[in-house]
Amino acid sequence: MSPNGERLQRTLSSGITLDGKGLHTGKPVRATLRPAPVGTGIVFRRVDLQDQPLLAATVDSVAGTSWETVLGEGEATVGTIEHLLAPLTVFGIDNVEIRLEGPEPPALDGSGREWCDLILEAGIEDQAG
Repeated sequence: MSPNGERLQRTLSSGITLDGKGLHTGKPVRATLRPAPVGTGIVFRRVDLQDQPLLAATVDSVAGTSWETVLGEGEATVGTIEHLLAPLTVFGIDNVEIRLEGPEPPALDGSGREWCDLILEAGIEDQAG
């Protein structure tokens, strides 16, 4: 809590990189989570696409919800985001840039357990606004 009693924003203390396969595409993917400044929010950057488009994890960015949640803007999409957003939410992470080399984060075993372990390993940092 801040001195005036407001909840501080949170980010990671250090970066995390994880390789795996996408749940729906089966394609090899890499996700790198990086600490981000106050007010950034949770954003996905498709580093495998030209111009590396940035997609905010907001309701306004949702482009589809058939068996997965898909964010989209123009030709850029990121699918199956809920498997990563849930662990970030559990730890109250407000600001993080998720750099994706592929169309979705690694699915791992389908749960958020490995993401949770990596988040704890990276550490969580309160941010003053």
